[in-house]
Amino acid sequence: MTILQDLRNDPEGVSKHNDFFVDVRGFRTTPEGNNRCEVGGPVTLKESIENNVNRLTIKNDGSDYFFPWVNRGVGEVSVPINQPNGTIVTTGGMNGCALQVNRDGDNIIFYHDADNRYLGNLKQPQGQQLCRVEPSLYMKIPYGQTIVEENPRAGLAYLYQLICIRHNNKWKVTYSGIILGPGINMPIKRTFTPGVSKFLTSFSE
Repeated sequence: MTILQDLRNDPEGVSKHNDFFVDVRGFRTTPEGNNRCEVGGPVTLKESIENNVNRLTIKNDGSDYFFPWVNRGVGEVSVPINQPNGTIVTTGGMNGCALQVNRDGDNIIFYHDADNRYLGNLKQPQGQQLCRVEPSLYMKIPYGQTIVEENPRAGLAYLYQLICIRHNNKWKVTYSGIILGPGINMPIKRTFTPGVSKFLTSFSE
């Protein structure tokens, strides 16, 4: 059994001892008008190991879902309710962004709200809010920023990686802290502990 399958089966336990980075370069998003909003969709996740971190590459179409980070904008994906346990919904790195999830009819809509400020301005969320994870929840201690600032010539970058997994008929949100090196391939250099627990929250549909 792979670590990815283990994550599907036990999000809280597996995320406690493992870190995940989602490499988003394999997905083509769909622009929504001209207002800096983009839509994701179904994906296939493929895993590999790099410096003891699980790199998840994505490509269009599959049984999991991806929603993008959009610079000064909003990324989203609509997921039908009652997905099988083990279904993953993920996004790009969140550094000061917010995750919001709404129920609209028979769909769950996941929003990546850039800089925690554009959802509600550029785009009105649909339906009833089920969950919102703001930066104050996952960036309690600025470990990633501190590591980057201590090595200014190394060209490092940090990110907080959020992943949502359907488990026991709830959606569970976990996260990892990742340090990336410079270069187009985004080499994984190390991880950092983003907080007391890498399990953030859970919510029902």
